[in-house]
Amino acid sequence: MCAVMADFPSGRRISVRAAFSRLRDHIAVSRLESLARRALESYGLSGRPGLALLRAGPGECLWLVEHGPGVGRYLLRMYLRPPSGERHVRSIVRWQRALRREAGLPVPDPILTESGALLHPLPADRGSPGAFRRLAIKHRCGTYGKRENTTMRKPRSVSPFLLALLATASLTLGACAQPEDGSEEGEDESPGLAPGDGEREEGGEEDDD
Repeated sequence: MCAVMADFPSGRRISVRAAFSRLRDHIAVSRLESLARRALESYGLSGRPGLALLRAGPGECLWLVEHGPGVGRYLLRMYLRPPSGERHVRSIVRWQRALRREAGLPVPDPILTESGALLHPLPADRGSPGAFRRLAIKHRCGTYGKRENTTMRKPRSVSPFLLALLATASLTLGACAQPEDGSEEGEDESPGLAPGDGEREEGGEEDDD
């Protein structure tokens, strides 16, 4: 697995709904809530936080975790396998940007995959704070068995991983995903994708498979 520069041409904008619908993988997996709660316990987040399922797929699901006022809000991503394709990574980053823009929830950089590879939603020359680099770490939830690899036949061994901390009170991460000038269009400029690799704009065109 390799790090992917997942940026888009300047001026491209897409809504949360449209970006979210372009995330790959559909169909739900079982026991998602119990796995999510066990994941949160393993991160040291005690209590019974509120969980809102944002989406579920055969190998991936996203939860919004709320611990109440003054405690924190998190985005928890659970998957069978980490994203390995450039197209998949682009769709995830596009949705993150739309979520940050429309809901005001910062998505910190970098994102660390289960294999240890870094995915940079921002151009590499912008850098990223070391504090979040220590937080966005690979994590496997508990030990449900001796097998490390996960399969669709063993949903209880899903490997959850904290994709992004969103607007926490105890950690100052708001600047992690923001470009220096604070503009959304500016951060979309990237030499990391070859011409034609960018996702298509929302406007009727089909998403490439």
